[in-house]
Amino acid sequence: YLSMQKELVRLDSIGEAEFEEIPLIGDTLLKVGERHRIIPLIAGRLMQTGELKQQVSGDTLTSVLLEAVNEFRLTNRLSTDNSIGTYTIRYLNRPLAYYKDHLLINLERARWQYKSEKGSKYVIGNIAAFMLQAFNEEVDSILEMRICCGSVRNKTPLLYSKIYYMELNPYWNVPQNIIRKEIIPSYRRDTTYFTRNRMKVYDKNGNRVNPHDIKWAKYTAGVPFTVKQDNKEGNSLGRIIFRFPNPYAVYLHDTPSRWAFTRKNRAVSHGCVRLQKALDFAFFLLEEPDELLEDRIRIAMDLKPISEEGKKLPISAAYRELKHYSLEKYVPLFIDYQTVYLSADNNLMYCDDIYKYDPSLLKAMTDLDLKP
Repeated sequence: YLSMQKELVRLDSIGEAEFEEIPLIGDTLLKVGERHRIIPLIAGRLMQTGELKQQVSGDTLTSVLLEAVNEFRLTNRLSTDNSIGTYTIRYLNRPLAYYKDHLLINLERARWQYKSEKGSKYVIGNIAAFMLQAFNEEVDSILEMRICCGSVRNKTPLLYSKIYYMELNPYWNVPQNIIRKEIIPSYRRDTTYFTRNRMKVYDKNGNRVNPHDIKWAKYTAGVPFTVKQDNKEGNSLGRIIFRFPNPYAVYLHDTPSRWAFTRKNRAVSHGCVRLQKALDFAFFLLEEPDELLEDRIRIAMDLKPISEEGKKLPISAAYRELKHYSLEKYVPLFIDYQTVYLSADNNLMYCDDIYKYDPSLLKAMTDLDLKP
């Protein structure tokens, strides 16, 4: 909150600056040493907002200016690069009012009190940022990771809950709407779909049936079958899932689809939250560091144990693979939506409003004259 206040004061001090629009350059990529007529416009824009700390003259892209562009990119959650192209220019053309409005909206959000006390150990998933931060204030540490969230069509709900339980190698009981809208059309295009995805079909009495014997085309509404995906490798829930009470049937889980974490827009799920660092998150949730328990989790996920005692576990005749673990103490979870947030390295980041929640809040603030 204080960081956003300070940044709003800084932007207000710039005044009503209007940046000259920077022309788009198509597929051209400008690199250090190259000349272009838009270079002075980029330099002027970044001088006004503070990313460029020293005057740059001429129309040649310098390493100093590129460094300032990369600082701007980080603030807007873009990847740094050794060139400048149209994609970045579109962001540079955003007016100062865009950033001020973002700050005002999220200052208002920051005033809203959470339902429950966070305590010293808690988790905040920021849907707008596609980031999760797990805080342990006792040791002053933050575990930060990328997450994938619900698509615009299947929005991840905002909620408060408590994480009590983790399950290793879960089966996936496919929801009916996914069977109807995705699996049946996929199977009708490719009859190897169930085999390839290690899915089994059961009737209402729990008896396994052959998917080739079912006339799927006639089930456009209710489907009198359940579909269950085998656990372990290739399972859509990954190797570990974290459950918490909520009325939306969503949870945090691992995923085999690692490619999605490389995207800027990670709104790709049906509503659940996929974790980039599921194993690290499991260790964070433990009450105290426990080498042997951590190795049992690793082994269940087909990872090598690290401790000397852990290395003995797989060869022990008495060893049983860990299937689930109940936490000794619950960890509060807040799934929130903040289009400006503070990163683990203490920098303000601006996020795109993927669910389009900001305009209605800004309008309500304006109507009530809450904007300073």
